[in-house]
Amino acid sequence: MAAPEALPGLAEYGKLRGFYNCTATLYGTTTMEEGYSDGLAPKLDETGEKYPMEDYIVPSDVKNYIVSLDPAGILGFSSPYAEKKGRPRTHVIEVLTEQVKPAYGFRKQQGRFRVRAGILPPGGRRSRVYPEGREAH
Repeated sequence: MAAPEALPGLAEYGKLRGFYNCTATLYGTTTMEEGYSDGLAPKLDETGEKYPMEDYIVPSDVKNYIVSLDPAGILGFSSPYAEKKGRPRTHVIEVLTEQVKPAYGFRKQQGRFRVRAGILPPGGRRSRVYPEGREAH
């Protein structure tokens, strides 16, 4: 829930989105983890099936999207959609980088868009520490 002092700014942001007919919102890993994902992705067996890391586009029955910048593929989702009270249903588009290990290509099978964004520049590695001592996958 937003702080009361942020409400006027959020209202203006909503008006701008409406004025420009925005159908997509861009969020980073932290925002997605705190409000839209189902926590962190499960750890996968690295010796299991490997999937090619390629862009993957799926049909969508909604016209609203959340572009999720998740360089290392750490976010977990139980559905291709994100639903939040008071907001329209949105289809998640994951933007991943070369930090994602091949076993995480299984997301293609879950019906989410996926776009590979390449390699992070030097110094672009996340320094956040995740629960259970896990770092980016």
